[in-house]
Amino acid sequence: KVAVALFSLIKEEQTGDADLTFTKKSTGLTPANRAQGERYLAHLYTQEQMTTMWTSWGQNFEWLTKDVVYGMFWGDHTVLDTVDTQLINYTAIVSQGLKVTVRTHLGGLSNMGLNLEEIEGVTKCGEIIAKWAGVDTAGWPDVKGIAADFEKK
Repeated sequence: KVAVALFSLIKEEQTGDADLTFTKKSTGLTPANRAQGERYLAHLYTQEQMTTMWTSWGQNFEWLTKDVVYGMFWGDHTVLDTVDTQLINYTAIVSQGLKVTVRTHLGGLSNMGLNLEEIEGVTKCGEIIAKWAGVDTAGWPDVKGIAADFEKK
């Protein structure tokens, strides 16, 4: 779905719309990547959840998740900070109706300091874009319902 969105955007872009003047400072993995990944993941998961994931999914998945995905890509703050990155990730996830992942990332936004009203606003922006793109949003997760579940615990 990401590629479909990218190609749709490319069709609408005009010369000069894309800013390609920035790039990642480094594409090599270092111990700092793992530390960045662990900090980012701490917003999304409890220590118990992470221990369960790494035990169940193994060392390779732990490395891929901590060092590469959350460490190198989502933990890189040279262009966007953690909250901006998470807002984009959350919107992409909610746009796909991925209920389990939405719960995790909604909790992450809350842990990063956003309140329910702000999260609902971001969700609404994603819904507007999805409807513009012809996506049916009827099955999207209910943000208030998920947030209420967090409050019950």
